[in-house]
Amino acid sequence: MFIRISTRLPSTYIYGFGETEHPTFKIDLNWHTWGMFSRDQPPGYKMNSYGVHPYYMGLEEDGNAYGVFLLNSNAMDVTFQPTPALTYRTTGGILDFFVFLGPTPELVTQQYT
Repeated sequence: MFIRISTRLPSTYIYGFGETEHPTFKIDLNWHTWGMFSRDQPPGYKMNSYGVHPYYMGLEEDGNAYGVFLLNSNAMDVTFQPTPALTYRTTGGILDFFVFLGPTPELVTQQYT
């Protein structure tokens, strides 16, 4: 089953989606798509890697932080849009979203870990 879910973001300050090679810490929201499917291959730009961490942290204009983690064992990708928005696409599975409310990046990270 193909599942797609989109959301608008409160700002352009988005960080995360580990185990993929990014040129900067801040995510480029200009229509980039990142595949997430674990493979036994060395890291490379826009290539699948050893693990998948579909987690991102957002910083709002007022300084508050939040984090979102999608727990899903199926292959997926995420597309970033300049609106700002993002779209998850997955080949099925259960969509377990975990939302971590800061208000600081440190507290968001503590809740995630």
